[in-house]
Amino acid sequence: MHWVEFLDDKFWGIKEDTLTTTHPITCVINKTDEAENVFDGISYGKGASFLKQVYNMLGRDIIMKGLEIYFSKHAWKNTELPDFVGALNEAYLQYGNQALGPDFDLADWSDQWLSTSGVNILEPVVEFAADGSITKLQIKQTCDLRGKNRLRKQKIDAAVFDEHFQSILIKDILLSDKEALNDCVLTFDRPVSAIIINVNDHGYCKVRYDQKTLDSFVDNL
Repeated sequence: MHWVEFLDDKFWGIKEDTLTTTHPITCVINKTDEAENVFDGISYGKGASFLKQVYNMLGRDIIMKGLEIYFSKHAWKNTELPDFVGALNEAYLQYGNQALGPDFDLADWSDQWLSTSGVNILEPVVEFAADGSITKLQIKQTCDLRGKNRLRKQKIDAAVFDEHFQSILIKDILLSDKEALNDCVLTFDRPVSAIIINVNDHGYCKVRYDQKTLDSFVDNL
């Protein structure tokens, strides 16, 4: 049930992130009374989604190493956000082997999520062959109109379903924070009935479907 509760909070966050009243996860609190106004779907739902994305980006081993560094370095002390992010970054630099690219900087990446507002929209851009197989698959990332929004680097999974609705998983698709279109590497050439992006729910986003997938859902309901 904890994942059901997580999903409920995530939808709460997305709903509030599409309103004109949206705000970043992190913000300056000038007096105690102001704090009550920021404990909402963004701080809880989007904040939890950010942590889930951190886990998916860095992996369990690096997260565990980062937490070990964090608690050892700051035991019995007060901390701020850069202390936590810095510990995770230290672990990534030691054990990550540049898995996210040589230019990846965890502090900058965290700032993309924590200091901006708004939700991203993901949709498949597909080219089909005459037999119904896919010749090219890209995931397009755009920005919802609310907030101080931007493209965000995030790692997601996608699933392609064959004509028998058996799924083929495409794991660890790293979406760019600079380019809207992201290529997906395919390793099969069978006819496809549906495409679902953000399978396993690692990404914080709204998801759209291509017309072929929508028609397959309706025809096989």
